[in-house]
Amino acid sequence: MLSSDFKFDEAVADVQKKISMFPAITDTLTKFDTDSLQFLSTEALKQAGMDGFNDDNVIMPVALLVAHYCALSADTSGNIQEQTADVLTQKFFDRNGSDNFLVEYKRLKKSISRGVIRFL
Repeated sequence: MLSSDFKFDEAVADVQKKISMFPAITDTLTKFDTDSLQFLSTEALKQAGMDGFNDDNVIMPVALLVAHYCALSADTSGNIQEQTADVLTQKFFDRNGSDNFLVEYKRLKKSISRGVIRFL
């Protein structure tokens, strides 16, 4: 628990310095203004204090919590973005209304007429 004389302003500044050192969140942090980051840091400090962190060990856990809040608020997650790019995103080319699905369907349809289905 944080002490009654805990200096929130200094801690918020320390948290800001700490999260700026996390390369995975650097781009996400640019989406937030200073006031928003200070608010999230203050809220994270309160939460960490309630969770049992004390004056001496609170900065790093709070930095991680703020990074989490930022990622959640900015709706960024490396895994989801990768899955979206790898699984759900397809580029279509102008082939007079055709796409890879239709091309593959037609190829398979043609192979059935020959009595053999050949999957690529």
